[in-house]
Amino acid sequence: MNKISRNEYEQAGINISKIKAVMPNLGNITDEMIGSESGAVASFCDLLQVALDKNQKIIINGQRQYDNRNDAFIVKLLNHSMAIPAQIQLQDKTLKFKIDSRSAKVDELTKQGFSLDEIDKICPVIRDEEIALVEQKKEELKSDISAIEAFCSDAPEFRISLLPEHLAELGKLN
Repeated sequence: MNKISRNEYEQAGINISKIKAVMPNLGNITDEMIGSESGAVASFCDLLQVALDKNQKIIINGQRQYDNRNDAFIVKLLNHSMAIPAQIQLQDKTLKFKIDSRSAKVDELTKQGFSLDEIDKICPVIRDEEIALVEQKKEELKSDISAIEAFCSDAPEFRISLLPEHLAELGKLN
């Protein structure tokens, strides 16, 4: 069975609605009304029925895919996603604590008469690289949220390829 994408699933639903809206009215049209004696109306009705059957099969297969989804994996992803805002906040607070802590130490050491060079040796300056690493980690966490949202919105297919490798690995863990 081929995987049914979200777009295929949604389009099949739209197609079914449109076909079902047209079919009842075709019974009122005869070949004579359209100037044909070749069974054109019946052929067209048969064609619509084939299209209806094809689209209904897509819906059935898409629903089967959805029913067979890995709920445990999806729950792990959603739990991970819900923990991310707290992780981002922790990154911010940890960096702020380091900055505030160093500032307080610098003030105290300055009052004690230490020079700036001595102070920098006792409590090193927080480097731009360290701040950049925190920002990078926060962006990675935000990216995880976006990837999880994309994956969960991809029903009924749920393509693992939408997830970065470290999130896809959650499905392999017990």
